[in-house]
Amino acid sequence: MPAADETRYNMKRLHKAFAFASIVLLIVTIWLLVDDHQREWKRFQRTANDIDLRVADWRKYQYETDEATKERDSLDQQLTAAQALGLDTGHVDRFRAEVAKEAKRRSVAFDFTELERRSNRLTDAMAEATSAEPDSADVAAARQDLLDRMREIAGRAEFRELNRLEQRRAESVKLEAAKARVGLAVRDRASRAELDRRQQEVDHLKEDLHELTLEFQALSDHRVALQDILKRLTADEDAIRKALTENRADLARLEATMAERRSTYINRDYGFPLPGKKLLEMPIFDAFNSP
Repeated sequence: MPAADETRYNMKRLHKAFAFASIVLLIVTIWLLVDDHQREWKRFQRTANDIDLRVADWRKYQYETDEATKERDSLDQQLTAAQALGLDTGHVDRFRAEVAKEAKRRSVAFDFTELERRSNRLTDAMAEATSAEPDSADVAAARQDLLDRMREIAGRAEFRELNRLEQRRAESVKLEAAKARVGLAVRDRASRAELDRRQQEVDHLKEDLHELTLEFQALSDHRVALQDILKRLTADEDAIRKALTENRADLARLEATMAERRSTYINRDYGFPLPGKKLLEMPIFDAFNSP
């Protein structure tokens, strides 16, 4: 039976019906997304976000113009004044004595030339400064120069301590291996001479480990003593710097909050334009859990 060209339904009408149904489906889909975007609680959420952003902006403005700025300026002045006071000569002498004591214990000669030169520079700068016109910059520079040298010495002490710690760990591994060899010799019923030889090796390693432990402890005590003196020397400055850090952290938190809350069409925070939150909050994108 030959195939017929006629269809059960009129194709033109079917095309029109399909087009009409597609348009209706598109309209309903868009209406659904817009209706979801305009839900009552979302309007409150956007309003609350705008309020939070405005409050953060006001707090930042207040921070930059009110008590926080006065506090920061006061702390800066206190820091400059603390640095202009120089260093406690008593603590500097204690530091020098501790270094000399450790050098004597290790039977080495320590060159105090550079330390003395920087210490004398600070002493001269403090002597030249007058109460009427103090040269605080020169004193602060000399003070920092001396502190850098003292920290360098403390850093070398810490390096020696860590180096001795690594040697102690290696020696401890050798001792454990030697003990294991003694155990194996006992298991294998080795001769008395072999047992005595291996036990003697263990005893020597124990003595070496004990000496390394004592040396490590002495180096650790020396390093702690130097760092304690340095902390005492810079205690006032460190306290002021900590207060300054906390003061500036408040501003950083405000700026982070504003950056998180800010909603724009283009985001340039990374140096080049990217889609902003405003675009992602539009009805269609918002249905896919945008930020």
